[in-house]
Amino acid sequence: WVTHPEPNVALVFRPADHFRRFNETARALGVTLPCTIPDMMEGLDDVLRQHPAANYVDPVFGIVGDKAGVDPTGSPVRVVIRATDGWTPQRPYHDCGRHNGGISVLISECRRSTEYDGFPGVKASCGYTRPAVVKAAARANHGVSDIIVCAPDGDHVAELSGAHLICILPDGTFVTPDASANVLKNGGTLKTLRVLVWNLFQTNIVERPISLSELGSMREIIACGTAVRVESVTWIDNWDVGQGEWRGRPGPIATQLRQAYHEVIHGAGFCQAGWCH
Repeated sequence: WVTHPEPNVALVFRPADHFRRFNETARALGVTLPCTIPDMMEGLDDVLRQHPAANYVDPVFGIVGDKAGVDPTGSPVRVVIRATDGWTPQRPYHDCGRHNGGISVLISECRRSTEYDGFPGVKASCGYTRPAVVKAAARANHGVSDIIVCAPDGDHVAELSGAHLICILPDGTFVTPDASANVLKNGGTLKTLRVLVWNLFQTNIVERPISLSELGSMREIIACGTAVRVESVTWIDNWDVGQGEWRGRPGPIATQLRQAYHEVIHGAGFCQAGWCH
């Protein structure tokens, strides 16, 4: 997405990283893109010159031609960079299920697929189909913001329908589900928060399995992703998240991270060289 910190200035946050993962997805599917990452960066500049008010851009590729079957090898490929000025970050989380300034979620029976039928390194629209259907039902029937998708074993946490989860233990340790939960790899927002957590709290985010039974003892739970950005999860399955005075409310850690994230996407704060283009 694109921010406009001042008139006639557009900043795109970590576009090279997004294009790199875009290229990795194509390779995993056996597709050779007809352009390089520098080509896509140049195309991004062209798109923004044509659409200076854009606040969100994303690349997509598709197979063209009349070849039938599921093997894309040798098929012509078209890459398009889309731009819109009507995308509102966090809107789905603000329109439904707000709870004391945070978001509410239900633990779902929906599970992440196994490595064999849902490759977490591939960010394709088909990977979001089942979670999107379950989330829509949860929002319609229960009025919550989102759902917790379980790991393949059904006993551990994976992620929200389209966001990573970071949990803070009572002792202050930051944890996020590891590869056993089959979560999306190399998420850009999570990568950014790893840097922010170190800069703010001088600690790392540890990857490990997180059981569903642990959620009730967490000091704070944070959702992060392109759409949600950084949000506190304040309610899960009819109980308030957190401890003490922050129970059921956004905690101080999430509040600091949210502010720091807002600053870096506007090229300020802890923003590193090369993050904003």
